[in-house]
Amino acid sequence: MAKYVNIKAPAKLNLGLNITGIIENQYHTIDTIFISVDLYDSIKLTLSDKISVKCKHCLVPNDSNNIAYKAAELLRKQYSVNKGVEIIIDKKIPVGGGMAGGSSNAAAVLRALPLLWNINVDIIQLKQIALSLGADVWYCYIGGIQRGQGIGSELTSINSNISLKLAILPQPWSFNTAAVFKAYDNLKIKQNINVSAIKEAILKQDVKKLNEKLGNSLELAVSSIEPSLLTILKNLRNYGLNVQMTGSGSTLYLVLSSENDIIKLNKYYNGKVIVCNLLPILPKAKLYTI
Repeated sequence: MAKYVNIKAPAKLNLGLNITGIIENQYHTIDTIFISVDLYDSIKLTLSDKISVKCKHCLVPNDSNNIAYKAAELLRKQYSVNKGVEIIIDKKIPVGGGMAGGSSNAAAVLRALPLLWNINVDIIQLKQIALSLGADVWYCYIGGIQRGQGIGSELTSINSNISLKLAILPQPWSFNTAAVFKAYDNLKIKQNINVSAIKEAILKQDVKKLNEKLGNSLELAVSSIEPSLLTILKNLRNYGLNVQMTGSGSTLYLVLSSENDIIKLNKYYNGKVIVCNLLPILPKAKLYTI
């Protein structure tokens, strides 16, 4: 009998991002609020004798360079598993746009494979594997509303029943994260974002206040690399739409506070718009036998 697992890997957004410093290895430290949204990549994992990965998107590697492949490889090595897995990824999250699509894929593999391989895993070991793959992977593994500090791996859960509807505005550019932070270091004027105020608005379920407090310290750095991005932001903000950039770009988003926001967005913005919702709990993996 063939066994396979289906799992959805949701996109990640940053509600606010502040750069707080730099540590010895030249990593910048941050303060941000991570959320997951119901924009998903769909992943099918089928029991096999070796690890392989398939994705039709031209920018996603179909070999051991794929982060989902690396996640499976590390898990198999950690638990001395003598089985493999075929990983098929159906991409819906924009690639290279700062929404952690690759990290979410890797996290989904770490969540689903123990079910497929029938192994018991230790959460501390899983966290170590996730962090070895990238700072975003651990957040994508646990999901929810989390305050991320340090290099983004120090997570503190935020207990809130806030309901958010968001408009995602994918952009055609993909920025090298190191280049963005270098551009940030060269800025003469730096933006400080009050992430504590954003957290407070989330706790109070105050969408209006949340919109007022949002911001991204990397916005000017990214705009110095691609001025067209700043033009889009300024134009939409002039119409009363507080559009923000997530992470180090290039994807933009808008927290919708009324139906009028989406009407104005469709009127004044001619690019692709994806409407989605905050996802408080990650989707579960489902095991099938045929």
